[in-house]
Amino acid sequence: TLFLQEAPARIASARAALAGGDIEAIRGMAHLLKSSAGQMGALRVQIICERLESPDLPPDLARALSDLDDEVARYSGWLDTAFLPPASP
Repeated sequence: TLFLQEAPARIASARAALAGGDIEAIRGMAHLLKSSAGQMGALRVQIICERLESPDLPPDLARALSDLDDEVARYSGWLDTAFLPPASP
């Protein structure tokens, strides 16, 4: 899906923004990814993005981005298994 194709690059850009101190870029990435996650039903991804978008940012942004990356990977794995064709008898 487009969501899963774009998410890693968006998270990488947020990490670069963190290194450069650009908090607004992190919030912008979180807003875009939150919308896509909501459309895909990736609720945990959406919740993490809401935290990154909020005025009260998580105290450890690097950890929050790592959690986001992990959750996107978890969701991707779920999609892979959820839509596998049934095994042959």
